[in-house]
Amino acid sequence: MSEKVARKMVKTFKRQYKVLKIFTQLMGRLVVLLLVIICLINFTMIFQRNVLHESYPNFLGYTPFIVKTDSMTGTRSDSLNKGDLVVVKKFANQALKVGQVVTFAEKADQTVTHRIIKIDKNSVNGKIEKIYTQGDINPSQDVGYVTPKQLIGEYAFKIQKFGFFFGLIKSPAGLGTLAIIVVLLILISRNDKGNRDEEKKQK
Repeated sequence: MSEKVARKMVKTFKRQYKVLKIFTQLMGRLVVLLLVIICLINFTMIFQRNVLHESYPNFLGYTPFIVKTDSMTGTRSDSLNKGDLVVVKKFANQALKVGQVVTFAEKADQTVTHRIIKIDKNSVNGKIEKIYTQGDINPSQDVGYVTPKQLIGEYAFKIQKFGFFFGLIKSPAGLGTLAIIVVLLILISRNDKGNRDEEKKQK
């Protein structure tokens, strides 16, 4: 191998290493940013639940729920699998329609996310009185009906399999652990930046 070829290979390696290092640093910052956002959302919801005593805390009008059954499994864009994180948003009652996926309070501390199959309105004023729902893979509709007061929100989006992780970090202990990880990552990032600055000065 000639000296010229060897030098060219070294330059190519250094260039690739530099690109990889920049990419790694960028990804690290994105991870820290994501964790900070998750901490903020969790802190806000824990505060609402424990201090303001809200039954279903939300962040900017959006409330996350962990999917605990496979009753909404399917191939639709709004189908849900066990372990997913479904995020619902607040809506006006008049926006309800058949086919919509909604989350409602069934019992104390128990929620259900199913699809609307029928809506009964008052014949005089046209207001919604009864809402009938069903899970996509269930052979029959849910027992009874849902009233507008039971509704928490409508399907906004989902994060597949994120429910397991969310379940771990939504408690004060989990949030504290996540906050410590964020602080450690920030300190490591600053230390790395300090080392790079020191190397530049020495050069």
